[in-house]
Amino acid sequence: MSRKGVATITAVLAAALLASFAGRAGTSASLAAASRRYTPTKWILGPIYATGCPLDAHCGTGSDMAGEVNSDLDHLSAHDIPITVYHFDGAGWSSGSCKWALGDRLVERLRSRNLRAMLHVWGGCDTTARIYNVYNQLGNVFGALYLDEGSTDASARSAFDFIRSLMPGDGEVVMKAYQFDGLQTDAGLASYGHAAYVGDLTADFAGMRVGIERVFSKRTLLPASFNEFTGYDLHSPPTEEAYFRRLHWGAMQMVMEQDCVWDCDPWGSRYATYSPALLSAYRYYSWLHTELVPYLHSYDYQMYETGQPVFRESDATSYTTRLGDELFVAYVTEPGVNTMAVTLPAGEWINYWNEAEVYDGPSTIYYPVPLGREPIFIRNGALIPMRVGREYTGHGTSRSQGSLTVLVYPSDSSSFLYRDEGYWVTFGSNLDGIALTLSASPAPSQPVLYRIGRWTSEPFSVGVNGTTVTVNQGDNVARVASEYAVNGASSNAWFYDGPAERLIVKVFLSSAAKLKQTATSEPRPNSTPVPRVP
Repeated sequence: MSRKGVATITAVLAAALLASFAGRAGTSASLAAASRRYTPTKWILGPIYATGCPLDAHCGTGSDMAGEVNSDLDHLSAHDIPITVYHFDGAGWSSGSCKWALGDRLVERLRSRNLRAMLHVWGGCDTTARIYNVYNQLGNVFGALYLDEGSTDASARSAFDFIRSLMPGDGEVVMKAYQFDGLQTDAGLASYGHAAYVGDLTADFAGMRVGIERVFSKRTLLPASFNEFTGYDLHSPPTEEAYFRRLHWGAMQMVMEQDCVWDCDPWGSRYATYSPALLSAYRYYSWLHTELVPYLHSYDYQMYETGQPVFRESDATSYTTRLGDELFVAYVTEPGVNTMAVTLPAGEWINYWNEAEVYDGPSTIYYPVPLGREPIFIRNGALIPMRVGREYTGHGTSRSQGSLTVLVYPSDSSSFLYRDEGYWVTFGSNLDGIALTLSASPAPSQPVLYRIGRWTSEPFSVGVNGTTVTVNQGDNVARVASEYAVNGASSNAWFYDGPAERLIVKVFLSSAAKLKQTATSEPRPNSTPVPRVP
């Protein structure tokens, strides 16, 4: 594969797309005046896996694109790596005019696993009539159109309007920031964008730094600007060290997408040698990102409603940021780093990897950064909603599926505004001595698994009254013998894990408080409450 070959294809397809849309678009300024915005979806946050290899469309199998996709889905399943979206990059998925060319069996495989197809615009998807071609073939397996060079603000708006007319509240258009041709503008991103990738960047540490800088620079324009965490490098895949650090970057941004020009499958590459440890880290960070989607989507939706960025106090010099209010992240952007100086914001910050360690900010600490243990800190007092389906991260088990997990780190009074299925829920935590009160208003749509961290002794009682949970204030909830039992309980239950200093409470909260909310919930025709391993 050559850079010249990729560049030639890019130029030809971009020119064709631009010519196709010419004459139909207004100016960016006139479009920005419309200030049109689209409600965000959860599933686009990923994790996303992509074909890459746009010249031959078969990174690892030596077959056609359908063979490559099926091979990827087989390996993702075998290694228990979750995704919500498969990205069909380049034009190889289409027979032209935005028509699906990879067969019905692959569509059914995606549908049976609740996976969405994100299709590159260069498959001939340059008019709404052509977009309808592939929607008619794929139905709600079609999830998103992925724009590139040649796309304009007007084409993004036109595509989004049409896709949302087919799939209200559910379809997506992924825009491209930092186009070479400059035809998608900041005004367009602010008016129509939800998710936008920040250009095609190298897979080394320098490319990672540019990706972070670009995401930070767009944070006030749209909720989910993102950098393909593997880079999209015309020369080579990431080294193992860069791959480890980039996994952390991928998991701790809004959209986690793997998309390589060169084969960089973590289970085995034609162009690089990756260790079993990297594959384990890939699995870990993919599940962590999956778990964080309820948290990320809540801030995503807040930005849609209020304009407040998800990335906060972002520093493009130190490559640190608050991700929402509850998490602080320091990205490792240089090779050969074993310990790094991290300057924490004001407040108390719990070490994600060792919750016994709490640091006072503002302060600078010297933090060890072995591969796969990159800096993540949790604000003391945080409540973090999660979607847990496996044991890998220590946030629950497979029996946690079907419940909303909420991590709680009690400290005085705190709250979190959680975006449920069409309505807002306010979770609250109040600690008074040894008495803890947890509240939810209105009731969430799922049972709740509260995982109360840094709880140093077994409580003498746990109670539930309506949507309120009390600890050490009265007893009407049964204690069970294990985390396995409490996660799978069919009625209110609790368990105390002494070695981990963690109290786990599962509750089925009263639904009466939310009945009036559900009547006004927006439609979600293809919501994906639990991601699937392909």
